[in-house]
Amino acid sequence: MIRRALTLSVAFLVFWGCASLGDKSMEATKAASVDQEKAELIRQLEEAKAAFAAKERERADLARQLQAMKSALAGSGERDELARQVAAAKEQEKAELARQRDAAKAALATSEAARAAKATTVAKEGEKVTAAELAKTLSEKKVVTLRNILFDKGKAAVKPESEKQLAEVGQLLKNDQALKLEIQGHTDNVGTRAFNRRLSQARAAAVKDYIVNKYGIAADRLTAAGFGFDKPVAKNSTAEGRALNRRVELVTQ
Repeated sequence: MIRRALTLSVAFLVFWGCASLGDKSMEATKAASVDQEKAELIRQLEEAKAAFAAKERERADLARQLQAMKSALAGSGERDELARQVAAAKEQEKAELARQRDAAKAALATSEAARAAKATTVAKEGEKVTAAELAKTLSEKKVVTLRNILFDKGKAAVKPESEKQLAEVGQLLKNDQALKLEIQGHTDNVGTRAFNRRLSQARAAAVKDYIVNKYGIAADRLTAAGFGFDKPVAKNSTAEGRALNRRVELVTQ
């Protein structure tokens, strides 16, 4: 009986010892599992932190790009404004140049008209400048312009309406036997330069011949020259200007 009890006791101790060892083994296994789980969680946490940091860097980069785009847009606006100001300045300069050009043209036209008035004696068709007036003007200015010596368009024959004025020219030459004149013909710019040169020369020669033949003036006291439209006294862009340019001038030699 005692032996059986001892045997049971020994068996119980062995079983209890084995059970204790089993529990410790299980605890160790659980601890290892916990450690692994903890390590996995830590790893996942580090990965999450790394991913978050990457996202933060990406966000910062996007913000930088956005700011760069805003700056570029702002710079573009400044360039546009500068370009607008430059264009406006150019338009103002262009307008001012146009105004100055128009003012210069007006001043030139006034100057030409004044110069023509000062340098010439003007008579309307059918009127005349007397021999005394011709002599006075030639003495002062060496040139007199006659616009009442008339011709048909494109022709050189002296028209009868010119007779009153040419009679005064003949009388001028008779009054001053030492006077020598160059008779100059001038045209407007209608037609070619060559045509107008020939026409003005022919008209000047016709006036010379008229005076020589009609009033007995020596031919060597008169010369004839044609200048076409090379010496205008007014703009040929208007009918009035062209009328002023069609003229006969007497110039002392």
